[in-house]
Formats: sequence, C-alpha cells, structure tokens
Amino acid sequence: MASGKTEDVAAAAAQFKALVDRRPSNSVWRYAYGRALAAEGDFEAAQIQQHEAIKGQPGFLQPHLALAELFQAKGDYRAALDQANRSLAIDPNSPSARLLHAISLMHTGGRMVAGRELVGLEKDHPHDPKVQVQLALLDLREKRPTPAENRLRKLVAEHPEDVSAQSALQCLREHR
Repeated sequence: MASGKTEDVAAAAAQFKALVDRRPSNSVWRYAYGRALAAEGDFEAAQIQQHEAIKGQPGFLQPHLALAELFQAKGDYRAALDQANRSLAIDPNSPSARLLHAISLMHTGGRMVAGRELVGLEKDHPHDPKVQVQLALLDLREKRPTPAENRLRKLVAEHPEDVSAQSALQCLREHR
C-alpha cells in the first residue's frame, strides 16, 4: 500500500479484509482495512471499519484520527472536530490529533483557538510541512496574503516534494 498504486492498494485491502473476516474482533486489522478502503476511495466502508475498530478498542488512537481525516475529507468538520477531541482525550500530545483539531476548528468558527494550536504545533514541530501549510491557510483566512505567500515560498524551497505547499502557493498566485 505504501506505493499508492491502485493494484497495491486493492491487494492490501483484500489482504486486510481476509484478516478481518478471520478475526473480526481485531481492532488493528479493522483499522488497517479501513485505511486501505479509504485509499481506494470507499469512505463509507472505511468509516464503518474505523467505528468497529473503536468499538473493539476505544482507547486505540489511530481509528479516531482516521475518522477525523475521513470527516474532513467529506467536509463534515463538526464530526471531524468531535473525533479530534476524542483523539486528544486519548493522547493530548499527539501532533496528528492537535493538527486535525486545529484544522477542524478553522472550519467551525474557532479560528483564534486554531491559531493558538497551530502556533504551539509550530513551536513543537517547526519543520513540519503540514503545520506550515495550515498556518499559511490561516494567514489567508485572516486576510494576510503576504505572510502566507512568504511561508509557502519558504516551505516549497525547503520541501520541493511537498505537493500541498506547491498547490497552495500556485492557488495564492492565481488569485492575487
């Protein structure tokens, strides 16, 4: 599944499905199967697998994070915020949970809190491209295009492989 090729993702999904069919109570396999389903684009089935993984092991962080990502992908930021909050209850120091929380807050009217969370993440993880992109997007939401562009330019220079930073910078330039 690491290659991202369609045939590899389908093979991984089939393997995890076989494991889940053999041991339906295994939350780790359900989580992995849900990730493979999401990679295939079957978000509804992925969501079901993540819920089942949580039902079997409520304190397992990864399915909560995966659900928050799925809800964000569907544009349901309230549900994503709920899952991010559940993730933070399990591990308040999880960078992934904190980032998902901040992104969800930005889309549900909590920009000030999201900004504080992102600044804290930047302090703890100054070179994380995902945090930098979200800080740039927050700058744009706050009508600060110059700092956003500067941040994105620096990010693209430091991480030329980061497609999200390149895309955000291109969009910014096109809309100026």
